[in-house]
Amino acid sequence: MFRKKIYVKNNLSPFKISRTKIDLFFDCKRCFYIDQKFGIKRPHGAALVINNHIVNKFKKNLEVLRSTGTIIPESSLISQPGLTALNHEKINQWINPFKGIQTLHKKTNMVINGNIDDVWTDNEKCYPVILKSISRNKEDIEESIWPGYTRQLSLYGYLLQNNNLKIGNFGIIAVINTEEDLDHSSLNFKFYLFKKNLELNWIETTLSEIKILLENDNCPDFSNNCKFCNYINNINNLKQ
Repeated sequence: MFRKKIYVKNNLSPFKISRTKIDLFFDCKRCFYIDQKFGIKRPHGAALVINNHIVNKFKKNLEVLRSTGTIIPESSLISQPGLTALNHEKINQWINPFKGIQTLHKKTNMVINGNIDDVWTDNEKCYPVILKSISRNKEDIEESIWPGYTRQLSLYGYLLQNNNLKIGNFGIIAVINTEEDLDHSSLNFKFYLFKKNLELNWIETTLSEIKILLENDNCPDFSNNCKFCNYINNINNLKQ
């Protein structure tokens, strides 16, 4: 049985931390600490299989465009026509969900890893891309985008930069929206692209804070803003 690698204090070997765990650190430091120090993960729901299937089909289309150097037609939706899917010797590793793109952060001795969906380029700069499949009224699409995606894109930009690529000042969220016909007889897929400015100034500070927390012997207190902490806290109160 697979056993999660946990953080061991004062260990000299680099510790690998993923983009999703950095998100967890922002969401709840207690849950992050328990996950990374004891290997106890939060419970999670089932994956949305149909959404993943739609995204994977688009990824296959991108691979065809990448192999031929063809311009991505949808790039015109963000007044950035002429973008192509990056063709790089490591791109297959970077977009592989079981590998990803990574860099060693020497100050903390942590390997930062992210599973990037894709990278587009104008032949001068690179733009990290998040691909999402949803089903919303078209008026609600931009409002439904999770604010954490900006942080996610920014970390991907940081990782690309630390792999010797020149990045632009924004990343791209590509949304494939499933929309029903008015008579509900069929489904249509429409594409929406959103540019989000990359913000890298939080990364160094956050990685240092993560390292300090992992070296601490004391688990953070319950967070009132965390539904998982509140659930456990309520159960503990019932026992009293």
